[in-house]
Amino acid sequence: MYVRPGSLNQRTYRPRDVPRAISGQVERGRPTVPQAERAGGCGLRARGTVERARSGEGEDTTSRAHRGPLNPPLRTGISGVKGLLTQVSGWPQPRPTGPQQVLKTQPRRPGERGPRPEPSAPRAPPRGRLGPGRRPSWSRVSGEARLPRAGPGQPDPGEPRDADRRSGLSKSRGHPLSEPSMEDAWEDPTTFTAQSLPSDPRLLATVTNAYLGTRVYHDTLHVSGLYNGAGGGTHRAILPSPLNVKLEAPAETEKQMEETFALDTNTGSFLHTLGSSSFQACQRIYAHRTLPHILAFSVSIARLDAGSSPVTVLLRSSFSLESPDLDLHLGPDFQGFRYLYGHTLTPEQPGGPRQEVHMLWTPVPLTLTLGEHEKNRTWDFLTVVGSSQAEAQAYLQEALQLQARGSLYPAHAQSWAQLWAGCGLDVVGPLPLRQALRGSLYYLLSALPQPGALGYVCHGLSPGGLSNGSQEECYWGHVFWDQDLWMFPNILIFHPEAARAILEYRIRTLSGALENARNLGYQGAKFAWESAGSGLEVCPEDIYGAQEIHINGAVLLAFQLYYDTTQDLQLFREAGGWDVVSAVAEFWCSRVEWSSREKQYHLRGVMPPDEFHSGVNNSTYTNVLVQTSLHFAAGLAEDLGLPVPNQWLVVADKIKVPFDPERNFHPEFDGYEPGEEVKQADVVLLGYPVPFPLSPDVRRKNLEMYEAVTSPQGPAMTWSMFAVGWMELKDPLRARRLLDRSLTNVTEPFKVWTENADGSGAVNFLTGMGGFLQAVLFGTTGLRVTRAGMTFDPLCPAGVSGVCVSGISYQGNKLNFIISEDSMTVEVTAQAGPWAPLLEAELWPSQVRLPLLPGHKASFPHSAGRIQRSLPELPAALTPRISQEKL
Repeated sequence: MYVRPGSLNQRTYRPRDVPRAISGQVERGRPTVPQAERAGGCGLRARGTVERARSGEGEDTTSRAHRGPLNPPLRTGISGVKGLLTQVSGWPQPRPTGPQQVLKTQPRRPGERGPRPEPSAPRAPPRGRLGPGRRPSWSRVSGEARLPRAGPGQPDPGEPRDADRRSGLSKSRGHPLSEPSMEDAWEDPTTFTAQSLPSDPRLLATVTNAYLGTRVYHDTLHVSGLYNGAGGGTHRAILPSPLNVKLEAPAETEKQMEETFALDTNTGSFLHTLGSSSFQACQRIYAHRTLPHILAFSVSIARLDAGSSPVTVLLRSSFSLESPDLDLHLGPDFQGFRYLYGHTLTPEQPGGPRQEVHMLWTPVPLTLTLGEHEKNRTWDFLTVVGSSQAEAQAYLQEALQLQARGSLYPAHAQSWAQLWAGCGLDVVGPLPLRQALRGSLYYLLSALPQPGALGYVCHGLSPGGLSNGSQEECYWGHVFWDQDLWMFPNILIFHPEAARAILEYRIRTLSGALENARNLGYQGAKFAWESAGSGLEVCPEDIYGAQEIHINGAVLLAFQLYYDTTQDLQLFREAGGWDVVSAVAEFWCSRVEWSSREKQYHLRGVMPPDEFHSGVNNSTYTNVLVQTSLHFAAGLAEDLGLPVPNQWLVVADKIKVPFDPERNFHPEFDGYEPGEEVKQADVVLLGYPVPFPLSPDVRRKNLEMYEAVTSPQGPAMTWSMFAVGWMELKDPLRARRLLDRSLTNVTEPFKVWTENADGSGAVNFLTGMGGFLQAVLFGTTGLRVTRAGMTFDPLCPAGVSGVCVSGISYQGNKLNFIISEDSMTVEVTAQAGPWAPLLEAELWPSQVRLPLLPGHKASFPHSAGRIQRSLPELPAALTPRISQEKL
């Protein structure tokens, strides 16, 4: 492995002798919940959070929420699961409580590894950092293995580890997911609890918002858009973290204490609880949801007996005022808060500004004491970061006003409750799958602003999120195709506002993309393979920036999905979106070469997503993206009333897409020989997420050919896309098997993803989480957003008897989907305004059209179809009877 000069040794990233399982015991949090809090519905609600937050204003909500020394505070019931269990097949069916539109039709009926040859082209040099599909991993695993091969002193990965048995991850050999049980169905998948921390600190939970991020108990934090270093050396600047504080009991009481650690996704909080027979202490760490410039932790002590002696706890911190990236200085205290300010040492580009940063924080004492006659008490510790002294002070004042009203934490908790009320993804299936879904959605949503937040500026989403990215960590906070292809579809479908902000990042960095193309000798725009603040290429290895031009296709695919989902022409007409689309189209037309022999356009000297091969000609995946980009650009030009350059259409129609008619599959590139090992999902991305028409036979052959030769140590998102393919082909067993393989990248106990299944590579790997979420969100539903509408074609993988998705956004409408093994229910729950069109569901092949009236549900046996704008007239003969009574 290549290690960049000045960076850490590879053992710093992932020593082979550090086990992936956590040290000590792991428990699944299973606090009891009053039945009244288990409200039915679709999606994961957090109503209990708001109710408790409101009732606890001005009180010690932390200590009051605890009912025992080992139970983490639970602030929400499981709303989605109970409601889902009563609506899908295989579970008791209640009587309908409102009008149900039911169409009675027949449901549809659902389809060795060899030695590795020499590659057709030299491989690219290994990456300087560990990353998504960017370097081989240390261990190799056979195609059927589910866990990394055991090293010295480690258990056989084929047998469940102790931690796995407790977490339910591996209840049977070779199958990370067991068949669902009633216990799994009622278990709370939203709080991850353990009695000890992971032995590898990289796997600790993260707390982030749209502006600040840190890993719990880590000595650094990061600020969105704050980079230090020139060119390919630019990375997230380290700011020392005042949150690096751990709660401890005094030595004389330590042996009597029991402790738990919990990530509560309902409230976006990490909790550390110490309990004895006489008192309970709890530390809560969170990145404030509504005040993104605020990080906070609180410590609460509650007396549990009738005693009156003082109770003291310790606060251990290794906080230091030093940073390798910032010139920092202590300033005068402000209203009792310490003040640190400075600027970055080196700008990204010569002559560029050195970015300022200003931080205020609460001094942390060595001990906290509950007085003799006090029953409970809470202390708040704030960290405020801004780009100027005035900004930091203003945000501090806002936080102090909330604190004075007893609403600092309740406002944060209520904001998370509102977020979960607006979107959800759950299944009737094994608990580990449900936990992985919830954890992935939590970590991804943590990176986004609250819906409706004003003034949010997105600086891009990096593979490891805002909690990672310093020079000693993977990817340095750079923005890759990971954002546009792997994370964006999930964000768009739930939060179009945040999706637009991501596109605005690409618009702001267009000038850098234009310069990248000029530097390579081409017209138009070439988006950086690794981007930071300017949009100029900051990948330290030239080969990737020059050859992985498929990044352009991923960027434009995100713009296309956004347009088809929202019909937001304003972004393209007035906000710079058209400039991006047209510039990428111009780049493609200048980059292709005409082959007089084949009478087709070729794209030579590229690196596909499979980074085992570089300098290849006619990457199938890349060339299909060229087609997709140019067709989208032409269609958008027509919608904007602009002329369509003829060359766009000619190149789109005549670019070569390699296909082997004898073997009936798509070679990855010209000269690819079946059996050559590939690094990650490449050709299998055709069909989904890249829209490309394939016959079922060709789709199946592509999946079979490449599954057999894809490196088992490929990055986490790879197997999710295979699972989507098998769901398209109505093969629930194979879909389940590939979905299982994705979950080998989930670590215990806080559901943090690693890039590679052996624990190496990036951590908090949002890219892998994004691929996994897409497998369930788009795979089980079959949702595909097109120019004509949003198609669906549901299938539950084996072992999953129901899927519930809430808060799907489509052209100003919010929809819920409930899928069982043989039926589907769709409901429009809200409309953004009078401009939002009325929708209907057209079922195939019958072409029956069902009105989707707001507040009503439409249920029908499994069928493919499309959700689209209501057509002017709906023939009475095709309109089933439906009650107009509101639900």
